[in-house]
Amino acid sequence: MTDTSTIVDAVAEPRQAPGPTGRDAFRVMAEMRRDPCVAFQNLIARYGNVVRLDVAGQKLFLVNDPELVEAVFVGRQGNYVKTLNAKVAAMALGNGLLTNGGESWARQRRIMQPLFARRQLDRFVEYMITAADRTLLRWETRSDGDQLDVSVAMNALTLDVTGPALFGTDLSDDAAHVHEALVEILRCVGKAMTSPLTWLPARLPGVSPDLALRLQAPRWRKLDAAVGVLDDVVARLIRERQDSPQDDRHDLLGLLLAARDEAGASAMSPRQVRDELVTFLLVGHDTTAYSLAWTLLLLSNHPEVRERLVAEVDTVLGGRRPTPADLDDLTWTSAVIEESMRLYPPSWLIERQAAADDVLGGYAIPAGATVSVAPYLLHHDPKSWPNPEGFDPRRFLPEHRPFIYPADGAETSRPRFAYLPFGAGQRQCIGLGFARVQAKLILAMLTQRYTFDLAPGARIVPEPTLTLRPRDGLPMILRRRAVPPQGE
Repeated sequence: MTDTSTIVDAVAEPRQAPGPTGRDAFRVMAEMRRDPCVAFQNLIARYGNVVRLDVAGQKLFLVNDPELVEAVFVGRQGNYVKTLNAKVAAMALGNGLLTNGGESWARQRRIMQPLFARRQLDRFVEYMITAADRTLLRWETRSDGDQLDVSVAMNALTLDVTGPALFGTDLSDDAAHVHEALVEILRCVGKAMTSPLTWLPARLPGVSPDLALRLQAPRWRKLDAAVGVLDDVVARLIRERQDSPQDDRHDLLGLLLAARDEAGASAMSPRQVRDELVTFLLVGHDTTAYSLAWTLLLLSNHPEVRERLVAEVDTVLGGRRPTPADLDDLTWTSAVIEESMRLYPPSWLIERQAAADDVLGGYAIPAGATVSVAPYLLHHDPKSWPNPEGFDPRRFLPEHRPFIYPADGAETSRPRFAYLPFGAGQRQCIGLGFARVQAKLILAMLTQRYTFDLAPGARIVPEPTLTLRPRDGLPMILRRRAVPPQGE
């Protein structure tokens, strides 16, 4: 691990980071609202890997250096806490693991950590396989060559996994309206995060964050309606479980309801249980769903990669259902998913607020400033990833994982924090193992039966919300494999 203390302390007289000022800063903010990924890339290209942006009384820093990212997320993680935008997300999700902070967050994480331990993953595999089986069975009624929005289909499939695995119930009947609600929440929260109105509390002490956000109606009326949909689902899940007092299933819902403090009282208030369940409705399936959708798009555009995937799946599985023992042998399948998450990271932007003055890369970071790290930028940085826009799963094969491939073919070390699809440090996604296994199994099972090709004339535009999703869906043509699977 890099000695991050030398990075932040080496400069005795820190400089002010470069960046746009005055009207130029407001122009950049307008660009960020239209397309933040492109706006961030332009800032880095113009000013370097540490950029300062002062707008509406807020000091924002964009950091795009892997060593400095390590300082923020690991070396000095105690100095970098949740930001105002976490309050924006909390308007919809509550104070779950994604938005909470401090000791409350640490306590909730300790309660849930055992459920996502590596030894528990095999127990989830059957839920994942069964859900994929149900989806494939439903698709048998489709005509060969049907058009399918895979972003919607993958959301339904992964929710079909999340329901039994984490909540102990079938949520397939809720898939359509849960998906619509989550899309609305992601869109509303994403827009609010780049709105100057959101920052009013920093300029006007009498304006609360809640009031500042409510000024952005009618968006927030739509948000309230979408949150109401999730609240109804969660309330039903809790009510059904509480009506069965002998139910001792070891899923997320059971773990939260059964948690006790040292005095034997419930460790989670009803509101905290609700917040965690709503959070996992989002992160438990939405991020994996879009990762799978982007993967299918990339495979459609790179038939040579897909051919190798088909060959591996047919060789390893031979037409049968996968088992946990197959996971280690699906190395190309795993590499395809990892490379897809490099190009389209689930968490495309991560923000922290400096609790005290700091120095990063020789630049002063004042207390209260927001430090933004964009995995999307890190994953597309040519200094870490030669041919960064290319889709090359070889980067993630086990024998090459620590390396990148320069144009001359020589291997050089890849910075550890150049790749962080699930975040980093103590706040790294608790369910990353669950998500990776789920994506690998589902992709393998889909590959056994079907190929997916982008619908003619479709124009796919990434939309950066809380997650990175296709703005107008992802229409693809569903075709049965020419050679059907052999075996059981």
